[in-house]
Amino acid sequence: MDAQNGLGISHSLATVQASVASLLSGEQALGYGYPYAGSSQDKLAWADAQRSQMGLVENLAWTRDRSVDEQTYLDAKSSLRIGEQQQGLANLGDPAIYFLTGSIGSTIRAVAATNGALQFTQGAKQAVDGDGWNAAGNMVAGLLGMATLGIPAIKGGAGPVVVADSKVAGGGKATAGASVDGAGGIAVAPKTIPYEPKGSVILQGDAPVCGPACAAMTITDKTGAAISLDNAIGSFVNGVRPTGVNTLELSDVISKAGVKNTVNTTMLPEQLNKALQEGASVIVQVPAGQGKHFIIVDGVKSVDGVSYYMTRDPYVGPRGVQQGLLDGAMSTGVNAIVIGG
Repeated sequence: MDAQNGLGISHSLATVQASVASLLSGEQALGYGYPYAGSSQDKLAWADAQRSQMGLVENLAWTRDRSVDEQTYLDAKSSLRIGEQQQGLANLGDPAIYFLTGSIGSTIRAVAATNGALQFTQGAKQAVDGDGWNAAGNMVAGLLGMATLGIPAIKGGAGPVVVADSKVAGGGKATAGASVDGAGGIAVAPKTIPYEPKGSVILQGDAPVCGPACAAMTITDKTGAAISLDNAIGSFVNGVRPTGVNTLELSDVISKAGVKNTVNTTMLPEQLNKALQEGASVIVQVPAGQGKHFIIVDGVKSVDGVSYYMTRDPYVGPRGVQQGLLDGAMSTGVNAIVIGG
């Protein structure tokens, strides 16, 4: 209960029993902080409760810092995933399983390599955090796991399994064309894919004008009148600050151009997907270093079983971004503008 509600408090058994009895009797109401281990509904309800006590300007500027307990919880989840995969291999009789023939052996070797990449990444993070001993163990074990792809197969299978030319832990790349015998395998999906949007594309360059760029693209797409980035910048009555513009100002410029839109100051991933399924495009404000950044999300596309948000990013251009990456950035609710909503 404490982990779900972000309390991070230790109690004696007697105190816990008394608190439970008080709660069951209705004499005490439970109060807690951000439910980082709870459901999306719990997170949204908590955010709404916080924002209900603020004015509009405070709502737009509101951010939430992760607590030490929350970061510990997230790190623990990552470690548990790696541990579960390692235990699964151990139960089968590692390392003898790497020499099984046919598609079963090929699949096991590919899974082991994927697990190795995850373990190497965890080790690298531990090294950054100063945990040198555990870092060394995880990084060496991870490299050994990835090396299982080099074990020669015993008799041929149905064909080669090619590891995708995608970045893995440490910033390296899997060698294009590397293969092992067998009919199946697991490839590491790329984090981004190419995207050729039907809508307009306007880049911001190095200036802090991602908001005006999104406005120019949206107005051009919805009205048919080509709007330049300079024209869009000039439409902001308060100008563009070194930190950019806020969601309310961006919505106002789009509205004055005749494009209907709706502001959501706590949009969660499921709300984004609902809007996209209804045919709307959504301007989303995502964390970017110490600041924020506006992008346009046009839809969702599945490639080889992996879902990608198709985005028009004023800074890097159009691309598909793995759904889980953007969902993670939105997990506590972000400012967004639903176009046409």
